Amino acid sequence: MGNLNNHDDVTGTLAAFVIGRQNEGLSLERILSESGMAGISIYSRGETRARVLYHLGVGITPTELLEPALEDFVSLYPVFRWSELRYRFKSDPEQEIEAILHRLTYASRYIEQEQQYVWAPKNMWTIAVKKHLRHREPLGDQKYFDYLLNRSPSNLVNNLRTK
Repeated sequence: MGNLNNHDDVTGTLAAFVIGRQNEGLSLERILSESGMAGISIYSRGETRARVLYHLGVGITPTELLEPALEDFVSLYPVFRWSELRYRFKSDPEQEIEAILHRLTYASRYIEQEQQYVWAPKNMWTIAVKKHLRHREPLGDQKYFDYLLNRSPSNLVNNLRTK
């Protein structure tokens, strides 16, 4: 999957932006969307959110609990989108998560229809992966999905009015 470049300055700036606006009653996702992030992939938006949360010290799973928590997650969802994993494991380091998933014999593959990486057991065929995803709702809430897909609530209302 690769990593985003290490942008500590950008992460710090975004975290400061979030802190400065959190008294406005907006969700983290809405604040990040309004920060000017545009034209980046679902993966990049999810990782940006994770880095900001990590910087703020929010949603970090204790190191000794990360592997058992991931094992529980994959037992419930043997096939999952990276964004779904990031919804549950909000700010844990990407490299640690990937290392554990590899030890669990999971592999990622980019699924064009999903526009993101999907993780599944290494020996599972891609057609089976797609079938698993088609038969269940994505994990997350609407604010999170709007953020990942770069949709703002005001744009959604305006789009509905013009149709």
